[in-house]
Amino acid sequence: MHLFIKYFIPGRKRSIWRYFTLTLCLGLLNIPNIADAYPVSCTGPPSDQGVQGEIINQLCQHSISLAKRFNGTDPRVVLLHKERWQQLPFCPATPDIRFSAMAQSGKLPLLISCPDNDGTFPEQGWKQRLAVRVDFEVPVLLASKDINRGETLSGPGLKKSKVRFSSMKPNVFQDNLSGYITTRKISAGSVITTDMVKRATAIRRGQHLSIVVYSKNIELTTTGVAMESGHVGDIILVQKENGRPFKCRVINEGEVRPVEGERRS
Repeated sequence: MHLFIKYFIPGRKRSIWRYFTLTLCLGLLNIPNIADAYPVSCTGPPSDQGVQGEIINQLCQHSISLAKRFNGTDPRVVLLHKERWQQLPFCPATPDIRFSAMAQSGKLPLLISCPDNDGTFPEQGWKQRLAVRVDFEVPVLLASKDINRGETLSGPGLKKSKVRFSSMKPNVFQDNLSGYITTRKISAGSVITTDMVKRATAIRRGQHLSIVVYSKNIELTTTGVAMESGHVGDIILVQKENGRPFKCRVINEGEVRPVEGERRS
């Protein structure tokens, strides 16, 4: 396709006409076609579209398993290079799928092999290298307001949201941030990651603390001294006056709860 552009340059004794021919070779620009990739939901019934369907079903199982690890929802597989999927040859047996290391964007290279059943039809065996993008929604924690460095993270400053796994930052927090403080200023709307926070020491060695005991739906509180420092969730040794040290779990700043049968972390 040719585009002719005609322009006039003022300030001259005569008009100057120039023509430029712009040849737009879109096929040579290597611009990716979004129609070349399409998502397949893994929440519906299994596919029954021949070899492609068998591969999709295996990939969906992989996506569902991965989503469970991240408490994710709405698992799906985005097939890349649509025409190559559609052109996969017939396979008389169940195709074998080998997964490569997944990229941060969720892109998953594959090696798909069709075995030759029993050697009867060797021409039916084949191998193909393809790629998919495994994706699902992942719950994350966001800063609901600007948080200054050194602040303790708590409920009012945080909110839950969801992002796609393919665009998720590494080392995000998905659940409780109790007992953490910020190591830098965090802007409102930012996803909380491990490099933004650190665990705050809730109990220091030699500190007097409260020991909370539950007995028949009754909460009893006594006092003791920490024999070790610890963060929220840690198990430390605590000693009452004139008593033997015993294990307690740190439940809050200055508070512990006795534990039984648990190993120290």
